[in-house]
Amino acid sequence: MTDTDTIHASAVALDDCGLLILGPAGSGKSSLAIEMIAMGAELIADDMVALSAKCGAIFAEAAPGARGQIEARNVGILTCPLREGSVKVDLVVDLGAEEEDRLPFVAWYEHAGGKARKLRKAPSLTPSALVLALHHSGPIDPDAEE
Repeated sequence: MTDTDTIHASAVALDDCGLLILGPAGSGKSSLAIEMIAMGAELIADDMVALSAKCGAIFAEAAPGARGQIEARNVGILTCPLREGSVKVDLVVDLGAEEEDRLPFVAWYEHAGGKARKLRKAPSLTPSALVLALHHSGPIDPDAEE
């Protein structure tokens, strides 16, 4: 692994697929992570995610001190099953940006030489439904033509 950067985000693993959730404070990062956990995902980290890159891929893991707990706004701090170690990030959801195009081109999130598919918040879909649909549709080759 290369150097690790810690970012303000949430991350979960669904099967062996990592989901990195970005957005400003109050945008719903933890809420989306909790929805995904309710659907069978495991918590990687809430609030502080350590990212690194290797062989063109991004990997996420819990930053030190951010292990096994997630904030449920207006409820409190929850303890969740934790996914240990680093997980390859297959999808990034940016809750701080809304998708305006009906059929957008595939966008990519890049970090330290690695990249993963990036989605903006779709106003017509709940983020968890979109994530599950994409998870079941299979990966997109980052080297394919757009």
